[in-house]
Amino acid sequence: MQYIDACKNLGIPALLIEGWNDGWEGDWLENGEHNKFMESTPDFDMKIVSDYGRANGVEIIGHHETVGFIDNYEKQMEEAYKFYKDHGVRYIKSGYAGSKMTINGRREFHHSQLGVLHYQKALELAAKYGIMLDVHEPIKGTGIERTWPNLMTREGARGQEYEGGALSPSHACYLPYTRLLAGGMDYTPGILDVSNFSKRMATTITRQLAYYVTIYSSMQMAADRPQIYETSYPDLFEFIRDVPLRWERSIPLVGEIGKCFVVARQEWDGSNWYVGGVTNEEGRKVELYIDFLEPGVNYIAKIYRDSEDAHYRDHQLGYVIEEKLIRNGDHIEMYMAPGGGFAMKLKKQ
Repeated sequence: MQYIDACKNLGIPALLIEGWNDGWEGDWLENGEHNKFMESTPDFDMKIVSDYGRANGVEIIGHHETVGFIDNYEKQMEEAYKFYKDHGVRYIKSGYAGSKMTINGRREFHHSQLGVLHYQKALELAAKYGIMLDVHEPIKGTGIERTWPNLMTREGARGQEYEGGALSPSHACYLPYTRLLAGGMDYTPGILDVSNFSKRMATTITRQLAYYVTIYSSMQMAADRPQIYETSYPDLFEFIRDVPLRWERSIPLVGEIGKCFVVARQEWDGSNWYVGGVTNEEGRKVELYIDFLEPGVNYIAKIYRDSEDAHYRDHQLGYVIEEKLIRNGDHIEMYMAPGGGFAMKLKKQ
């Protein structure tokens, strides 16, 4: 309920709740066959929570971690979708952790024929109950969301859960040229507590804002704790709150595979533009030619960028927020620190 209150105060429309269901016993990667998708742990009541969310205008995003035990999941799947629908839950994040699935008593890869058929079954059944899906450990993107638009987004490449040492800054400079060509990705951006030494991340703080523009997803997450947004960085959270999910146009501005990527996107049914850029382990200056704005119109650019001394290891929290008047035809030089990035909102004056 405190998190629902935080969502309401921050203007975040939905809250993801993971691990509420019974069955998370011992080594959960080995014991997924015990997961029960309609039964709560003793300290959680789905009706109370969903009713409270609805009363406060906050959607609940449910969670189904199958751990790849498909035999167990498919026995409960339709009833589990109905359970969510009955509680007014319209979104599910599903997970298939593990290197293989157990389907019809056999161990199969996620991309096997049996795996593909399961993902299709889950998607169609979710549509039957009016439920949108965010699939983790999915099969690769095929464009099927054009037929089944309830597939909001999917994982399908290493995301921020691996940034505590397993990823280098160049990773996000490969994704736009590889994984993202197959559709939206749930990268779980928006972590501003980047210098937390319990799991230090290879990113500057403004790079986290850039991800909302450079990594397309029709369903995005604000992945940090509420107090970080409310108290520590309300000035940076403003961009997360404002950045849209639906785009009218996307225009790549600068890029080189594995080195950097800068893109401009126009909001759907609106006049504002957003620009995001990321770089690899090397700091760099990029020159942006602004030729996509409406001619003869002034735009106020609010820029969130790395400070000159920022660095993804040595000074992750160095950032500058500034405003500039920009018109079509202008040139802008933008600095990105090593492992850094920038975000910009262009609002018609």
